[in-house]
Amino acid sequence: MNKLTQIFADINPIKHWSKIRRPVYFIIICYVIWGWNPLPSDEEMIENFKTHRSDFEEAVRRYREYQFGNGKNDSNWFKEGDALNIFNRTGIHHIDDQLGIWLPNPYAVETALKVDEIFKKFGEISANDKYNQDFSRVMFYKKHSTLKIGPTKNPRTGNPETDSAIGYSQVTIFFGSIWKDYVYFPEAPKVENGWLLYPLRTTLRKSEDTTYHEKEKVMTWQDKERVFSSLNSFPFHWRGYECIYRKIEPQWYLRMCHGNNIFF
Repeated sequence: MNKLTQIFADINPIKHWSKIRRPVYFIIICYVIWGWNPLPSDEEMIENFKTHRSDFEEAVRRYREYQFGNGKNDSNWFKEGDALNIFNRTGIHHIDDQLGIWLPNPYAVETALKVDEIFKKFGEISANDKYNQDFSRVMFYKKHSTLKIGPTKNPRTGNPETDSAIGYSQVTIFFGSIWKDYVYFPEAPKVENGWLLYPLRTTLRKSEDTTYHEKEKVMTWQDKERVFSSLNSFPFHWRGYECIYRKIEPQWYLRMCHGNNIFF
């Protein structure tokens, strides 16, 4: 019994605190700096989405179908009707279109060529639209682009002087500003080997990421983003300005980004 008591006495952390406190402090500091994510949890955001799913879908529908032009300010679209009430029920601050044009069958070469023809048409319109009165290009992007739905905990009033634009964001030591939002894709994206694949696009620049299609005589490439099972912690090798994703449903994702040009 005396030997056992002596063994426990020898491993007593209090007895050796002066020797181990620095490593313990270091581990705690590393966790606070790296491992602790101050943003709202995935579970909280997903629960909010599921609770207000119909409102999320309605807000996206109105944004995509809103008829711009005729003197309307596109930044005020959410003030029409009861859209502001929908924003406040769901905790939405804003909706913006992002990179990525999603037409039906987005991974077909024929679709990539169709997008090229549409962009060519828009270029001709812009060249002849002296007073910038043609809003067909704006409407196209609103309808077919990836949409970012920025969340907030502060109700919107419609007054830019009182509405907070901070959203779900925090400032961290390693990554600078980090933020989380919802993302809607007009078409369900493919996820392969942990990567979310964007639609095919044609290119004239040959690289290791391009594919040549003999039948159509064109090269294509596609952007891709990493997908994780959880965004509650920071990933290793988080590239500068990289956004990472978590799937909620086929067309709905969570996204977490950071604003530092670093690589860990």
